[in-house]
Amino acid sequence: MFDRVGFKENGKLLLRRNYWTPFLVCLVAGLLGGSSGFSSSAGGNAGNVYSGGSYNGSIDLDGTTALVVIIAIIVALVVLAISLAIVFFLQYPISVGKHRFFMENRERVTDFNVLFYGYRNGRLKGIIKGMWAVSWRVFLWSLLLVVPGIIKSYEYRMVPYILAENPEIDTLRALEISREMTQGDKLNLWIMDLSFIGWYLLGTLACCVGTLFVTPYVETSFAECYQYMREKALTEQFATAIELPGFALSE
Repeated sequence: MFDRVGFKENGKLLLRRNYWTPFLVCLVAGLLGGSSGFSSSAGGNAGNVYSGGSYNGSIDLDGTTALVVIIAIIVALVVLAISLAIVFFLQYPISVGKHRFFMENRERVTDFNVLFYGYRNGRLKGIIKGMWAVSWRVFLWSLLLVVPGIIKSYEYRMVPYILAENPEIDTLRALEISREMTQGDKLNLWIMDLSFIGWYLLGTLACCVGTLFVTPYVETSFAECYQYMREKALTEQFATAIELPGFALSE
């Protein structure tokens, strides 16, 4: 059964064995794979142009406006391209690598370099496809109402772990397995998220720096949660050992 308290207790035990490497992984993952925002603003002032004290009416306002619009569109496209590149080639693989690290760390003291697991041996393509499939599905459901988007985010919560375990798995199959894993436990996952709010509030009181030290605890606890869901998937046979091959030493 879903044992939130047990997951968190096991997470604490793992951190007593090895804390600073998980902390460093969370710190670097936050810096490299955290949310990035871009903002741009453009403004123009149109005024009277004088030459020798007299008004020069030769300025083509329509042409100027069109130029500004074209420049704005180009800037927007460049910003969009950069944002997508950061998401695809930085946030997605770093996120999967972080999940891989914490799953390996359950079984043995794991090397920091596992964070970059997604960049090796042709894994990047499958990771990008899987993570993108989750992102746009959650986004589209969020357009309907906020609640459906939240439900979908919990439904696909295990996809990064599945990709960390098997980056070559078919994208739709990864989504299907995550749906089955979280069936009946989405509310439990939400409650588990809420259970860390007190820790984050305490971290915030310490000039927000304390939240950095809470993150490894959260990640180790959810790694325990995924292990439970993984075992359920194999036991109930809605996933196979070929699809979920485990977390052997990273290559």
